[in-house]
Amino acid sequence: MLRGALGQVLAQSASPEALASQPCSYNPPCCYELFHNAQGKLDDGQEVPKPYILRADRKPGVIRLTLRLFGQAQAWRHGFHEGWIAAARQGLELDNTQVPFKIRYARLDRDVSPAEMTGKGPVRLDFETPLVLRSPRLEALRAGQKPPQDVVMPLLRRAVAQRLHGMASWQDEPLLQEPDPLDVTAMRFDMRVLRVRRGPKQWRTGLTGAVTLHPQTARNLRLLQWAQACHIGADTVVGAGRFRLVPVAAL
Repeated sequence: MLRGALGQVLAQSASPEALASQPCSYNPPCCYELFHNAQGKLDDGQEVPKPYILRADRKPGVIRLTLRLFGQAQAWRHGFHEGWIAAARQGLELDNTQVPFKIRYARLDRDVSPAEMTGKGPVRLDFETPLVLRSPRLEALRAGQKPPQDVVMPLLRRAVAQRLHGMASWQDEPLLQEPDPLDVTAMRFDMRVLRVRRGPKQWRTGLTGAVTLHPQTARNLRLLQWAQACHIGADTVVGAGRFRLVPVAAL
């Protein structure tokens, strides 16, 4: 996996303390400190999320690999950029064979706030990668089944709220600091269960499909745009929980 390759590359310039999962002694701290080590706890006891996500977009003959850093982590963008190129050059291991990538282009951009979305109509969350939600009731379902809406929607609301609350530790965005919960209800629910492989022997229960939400307030719409930028649910660092926010009127 490319995340593992990135970790190996960043470990080469890491401090001994960071490699031992201790606070980095370097000034500034090494990239590996942000990539691998815990960054503290939130007030609800959850771990502060890692300040990055990985994305892959495939087009004919080309795979676009993106590493996105958030907020304060932008200060380490140059080290992550070089590490990401080195990791991508190693390629992927497929059927016990290392398949290298030929890098055609690399670009370093500064992170910006998500673009404003206008409109007051319903919006749809189209999931492009599995939404991983940890719930015994979901794990008991078979792949391909439609999960109960009354189970998924509270988990979805909590996933968005927890993700945004955690990202407020990194992102200087006043809206993310507001304690009010996100209030969303579904007017159309079309999700299915699937099994997601995470590592050689690990499996997760994920969801794929779409959820259409009733018309949103301007505040809720902005929060959903932030959620779209940073993904939601578990395993976001490897690209899970990616969705596209679509105004229904535009469909």
